[in-house]
Amino acid sequence: RTITMTAIGTKSLGILGVTEPKMTESLELEYKNVWKIDDASVRKDALGLWRSSPGILPPGQEDDRLNSLCVVAYDGDELAAVSTVSISYDPAVRAKFAWFRCMVNDNYRQNGIATELAARCKVAVEDWAKTHPYEKLMGFATVVESPHLMSTSKRPIWPRTGMILVGYTQKGQQIRRVWFEHALLE
Repeated sequence: RTITMTAIGTKSLGILGVTEPKMTESLELEYKNVWKIDDASVRKDALGLWRSSPGILPPGQEDDRLNSLCVVAYDGDELAAVSTVSISYDPAVRAKFAWFRCMVNDNYRQNGIATELAARCKVAVEDWAKTHPYEKLMGFATVVESPHLMSTSKRPIWPRTGMILVGYTQKGQQIRRVWFEHALLE
């Protein structure tokens, strides 16, 4: 399913946080949910976007990242942003979580796109988890890696996704998580 969103001037105050008005031109993006869908065109565009920024895609991780594509955002034929989700068991909470990452093309930053990707990824993955209960996927999480977001991630709860600050990595990066509504601990 493809949904078109028109963002008429918003300035992100933090990934998954709140937004405030900003005087800018209208930006119309098409968001596509590609979670567990093998779309050759999207895969090619995502690889191109990652390769346009050295250091974003470590050698040998291409297939893993491509196989974890979740939601992408297009501006016409140009890929503006891409998100991925990897699923892993977290022994700290004894549950499987979907770990969110995203990359927004430099030309599209500060328009709330990362927030929108995360909100849509959470919904897509939670819906998938409900229809695949044997996977035992219980929540959505992220590590805030972008230096663009560190100074703006001062809110302990991100309203758009419900993600809360639960700690920090050894590198000092925020760890945020939210449990899915259907989550049950074993």
